[in-house]
Amino acid sequence: MWDFIKENWSNIFLIIVTASALLVYLLQERRKITEAAALIKMQIDELQNGIAEIDSYIVDGKLNFTAFYESHQLFSEDYWSKYKHYFVKRIDAKDFGTISKLYEYASEIQEQQVLMKTLQKNYFFVCQQNISNLETTEVLKTINFQNNVQLVTDYQAKLKEAVTSELDEETAQAVTEIIQKVTAGYAFPSNPNSLTDNRQLILNLVNQQYFTTYSPLQIKLSLEKYIKKYSLLEIDGTDGYKTIKKISERRF
Repeated sequence: MWDFIKENWSNIFLIIVTASALLVYLLQERRKITEAAALIKMQIDELQNGIAEIDSYIVDGKLNFTAFYESHQLFSEDYWSKYKHYFVKRIDAKDFGTISKLYEYASEIQEQQVLMKTLQKNYFFVCQQNISNLETTEVLKTINFQNNVQLVTDYQAKLKEAVTSELDEETAQAVTEIIQKVTAGYAFPSNPNSLTDNRQLILNLVNQQYFTTYSPLQIKLSLEKYIKKYSLLEIDGTDGYKTIKKISERRF
């Protein structure tokens, strides 16, 4: 026995090293599959919760704009596409396709979600532009008012001077009053609200959604379509999901 070991120790050592390297490789690959399964299982759960939450944003056939604006992205990285090759032989074709459909529907739902949030951001910019335009109009109205008042005042003074220069004091006073009444129509009948008051009024109108918010009907229809398709998958009950969950719970 010892003679055999002494004669073949180099080969035996080579076999041990090779076997050890193979074992390490197999354990590493097993660990990779376990981690991949854990990521996929976690993401599937998150997608299902996220889709259920988005479904709750559709109330009485209408989209809840505030809820959509505050919602989080369903997913950023597709772990299924990245790691599904590990499970081709571990999951039957039907369940493999079902999980793929989940990610397909989730991508479509997220596309509508992103479009909705983009429209909302654009709406905020439009509101800001409208506020600026309205405030500019108010400023111009105030300037025009002041200019008109000054023009009428100058006109009254010149007309009074021209008409009353040769009249006695009593008659001149009577004529002056007539001039003021006649020319008063050339100015604004009364001073409009101050610029500050008008600015606050504009803000109140915007905050009370004076400007009509709009979302394309197609967004709601697409969301309802893919949420309904998702509801028919019943991911949790598939053997494929259970297999992935079981693999994700392995300790080594």
